[in-house]
Amino acid sequence: MQLIRTSERSCFKRCPQQHHWRWRENLVPLSYSTGPLWLGTGGHLALAGWYIPGKVRGVDPRETWDAYAKDSFSTMKYEKTLDDEIEEDFISVQTLIHDLLTAYLNEYGKDEHIEVLDVEHPFQVVIPGTVPVKLLGTIDLIVRNHAENDRVELWDHKFLKSIQTDHLEIDDQNGGYLTVGTHILREAGLIGNKEVVRGLIYNFLRKAKFDDRPKNSIGQYLNKDGTVSQRQGSPLFERYWIAKTAAERNQQIKRIAEEAKIIRLMDKGKIPLFKSPRYTCKWDCDYFDLCKIDEAGGDTEEFKGNVYKKADPYADHRDEAVNSKLIIPK
Repeated sequence: MQLIRTSERSCFKRCPQQHHWRWRENLVPLSYSTGPLWLGTGGHLALAGWYIPGKVRGVDPRETWDAYAKDSFSTMKYEKTLDDEIEEDFISVQTLIHDLLTAYLNEYGKDEHIEVLDVEHPFQVVIPGTVPVKLLGTIDLIVRNHAENDRVELWDHKFLKSIQTDHLEIDDQNGGYLTVGTHILREAGLIGNKEVVRGLIYNFLRKAKFDDRPKNSIGQYLNKDGTVSQRQGSPLFERYWIAKTAAERNQQIKRIAEEAKIIRLMDKGKIPLFKSPRYTCKWDCDYFDLCKIDEAGGDTEEFKGNVYKKADPYADHRDEAVNSKLIIPK
């Protein structure tokens, strides 16, 4: 049966050629980067170790983050010689996220109203259609919110440079999760047969330095003389709530089946594989240089061999797989 992950859907619609290189040829960069993927992996590990099942919190997320960063740095020093610029960049990012997690704990404390039902929960569910497809994904956090009448919620952690929420009403990720969430949780025995998932919370952490200026009673930053500053800045954190109607969930099922069909036709060569070039490619695509070589008719196979390695994008969902999102470094 055809597999499709929630993140794969976004990748395919961003650029079918990018999707082919990652999800069909299994290519991932060899080069070191403190970019969004590396940082997001560490951030998710930190919060996975903090929000453990139950009402009591686990390992301080800063400890997990520091261990992850140290482990990554040690591995990179073993594999290659790091120049001063890369080392300085690494230390800067490590400190930034450590301080961000300190601010996060100051903001939310232990979230005592939250009872964790499960963390980094992988799922597989068959989406009906002319040709059924198996939707795969991992839910960051499943909770019972005792401050909201014991509401069952899905949480998704986001470590981003800026917090944008306008598009979330039509976002594929929450659409897919909320479409299958109730079924998944009932099947896993995490909620009762009459309980439903009420919605999803995006737990945003903005990658920026903590503003240590004093605040007044309503959270406004103050100048040294005690007056309200005109430069308030953007918040470091936001928890944004999304819910879906039955009609929206049905529409999502239809779209998943349609997207899978188009991917299947491209895989079989029945419709052409195309690219979606745009100005963001230079910084948001791991295959930018490969794409330029491909456009020029160069030797893409040699470049792939020198710059990329193979990594199964469905590895976490294979039989007897170990959940990589719960391998927390010590």
